[in-house]
Amino acid sequence: MNPLIFASVFACLYGFLVSFAGNKIIDFLFMRRRYDLTFQDDMYIRGKNRKIFLFILSSVIAFFMIVNLEPFALAFALIFAFGMIVSTRTDMEQHLIFDVLMLPYAVLGIVAVISMRLPIEEHLIAAIALFVIMLIFAVVSGGGIGGGDVKLLAVIGLWLGVDLSLLVFVTGAVLGGVYSLFLIVTKRAGKGGAFPYGPFYTISAIVTLALCGFQY
Repeated sequence: MNPLIFASVFACLYGFLVSFAGNKIIDFLFMRRRYDLTFQDDMYIRGKNRKIFLFILSSVIAFFMIVNLEPFALAFALIFAFGMIVSTRTDMEQHLIFDVLMLPYAVLGIVAVISMRLPIEEHLIAAIALFVIMLIFAVVSGGGIGGGDVKLLAVIGLWLGVDLSLLVFVTGAVLGGVYSLFLIVTKRAGKGGAFPYGPFYTISAIVTLALCGFQY
């Protein structure tokens, strides 16, 4: 079979998996924390087209991961992508990134780094550095950046290491800044003037990994 055809078919299968399983997980998380949701009354409206979003994003990312990564690294990359894509959607819909996702992914990140024989010290440094930086930003922003974003960046640092995490951090910050400026200029800021920053980091992380791969 042609490699590109194989990559396309596998990517679509992965997309269907993420769309189905991701949708179920998000529904479970939202029902579990129903009274903590930012947009509780609009939960079902904001979830419209969720499956399509999950399928398209995961399929595109999976295609480039399949093309660019070796099989062993690919398996871990697809696991990482699943968590990032689900977190992207929860943050988009309810401005929430769940600890129940981040904590297991921190453990999985350590397992992935050790299994692929990546420099564990570098990845731990990246995780700690991003945690501290985002914690400072969270305090200074007065709630503009939440605790979920802090933990998210720590997990990204743990999985990707110093170089790729720095690229993700800068890219996400720039894109988020541009979007913030756009909201101010067009007066389209959401509830309380806040908007979800997490998706800029999650999508930057999976795109960076899909194009660059893990750094050995």
